Amino acid sequence: MAATIAGVVALCALALYVRHEVPRSNWLFSGHYALGFLDLHSRFKDVHKVLRGVNVYSRADHHQYFTYPPAALLVLWPLSWARFQVDVLVWTLLSEFALAGVIALSWRSWRRDDPWMIAAGSLLGALVSFVVFPVLSIHLALGQLGLFIALALAVDYLALRGRAKGVLAGIATAIKIYPVVFIIAWALRREWRAVATAIASAGATTLVAFALWPSLTRTFISRQVLSGRELSHFLNNAHYLASSSSPFTIFFRWPFHGGAAAHVVGWAASIVAVGVGLWASERLWRLGRSTSSFVMVMGASVLAGPVTWDHYYVFAPLLVFVVLENRDLRVLSVTAAGSMVLYAVPWQLARNESLSENSLSARAVFILLARNALSLATIATSLAALWSTRATRSAPENLSEPSNPRA
Repeated sequence: MAATIAGVVALCALALYVRHEVPRSNWLFSGHYALGFLDLHSRFKDVHKVLRGVNVYSRADHHQYFTYPPAALLVLWPLSWARFQVDVLVWTLLSEFALAGVIALSWRSWRRDDPWMIAAGSLLGALVSFVVFPVLSIHLALGQLGLFIALALAVDYLALRGRAKGVLAGIATAIKIYPVVFIIAWALRREWRAVATAIASAGATTLVAFALWPSLTRTFISRQVLSGRELSHFLNNAHYLASSSSPFTIFFRWPFHGGAAAHVVGWAASIVAVGVGLWASERLWRLGRSTSSFVMVMGASVLAGPVTWDHYYVFAPLLVFVVLENRDLRVLSVTAAGSMVLYAVPWQLARNESLSENSLSARAVFILLARNALSLATIATSLAALWSTRATRSAPENLSEPSNPRA
């Protein structure tokens, strides 16, 4: 219990440090960023614009315009209840505990150790992870909501059973869209109740948002979804072309040149990356390795869309469980350990946002690798899982539980 209390105190101290340090510097531990709490401040302003009756989807002429579905406002609305400085501290602290929760759920799914040991270890693991992994320190420095979504998905995938399974994944999908990959994973596994529950939950959340903000919802569908304006906005943005590590993005920068063919090839590459992750996830689930299965679906959901920022890779510290859970699958265990090392490198420093390197040279090749290091590490881990589990038998007709859960 003393270790758990110490972990709580440490995360509270970290939140105070982040609140103090981020506005004063371009670095938080190993993470480099341009402006502190930029994303959270933009969402803070968006909520207040909605309060004044402004349609936040009506303009897409600035980098931080609102791109979330209207249901996200249900989560972001509490930002209007306090001053921004208070929001920063509370948001940061809750984000830290969300990561600790994800680690605890993954640990418990891997092995049911003493609850106090799991609690203390998860709090310490979260603390270390924010220091070691740039993807997580940047997440805190920008004020992102990905850790809240990750916690909801971890609860749904690793803890919920029966009729409740799918509720949180549905809500997460209504907020961010990418978690729909979890619903696809359950469909491939023929967990039809979870699929139906998730779809109903996503629909109900969206309907609540529509009832509250009908004009916003209509504009989001017409201007952001159907028109393709959001994607075209990113493709004309140098920061996106330099920093997004989606498989889709690769074909819009050197050595490729974009165009109509790049759209087709880019979407095909994304679908293949997602398919590999889901295939690996199903095989690991059959072996009773639910934590590893969860990590594979998380990786697939990150690579699913045309936009993948570094702070999407919040599952980086969970790779330690992939290593531990698959010690008998050496290729997967070693690859997961190597991927953890790659996730700990601040690749954003080598991406050349001016896009000035556009001819063959050693520097250009290095920048190319740096831009895609995180996605390549994620895909490599999924491929290693497929290779390591290639002798797995076919799944039962309706497999809703791991076949060999850890005791």
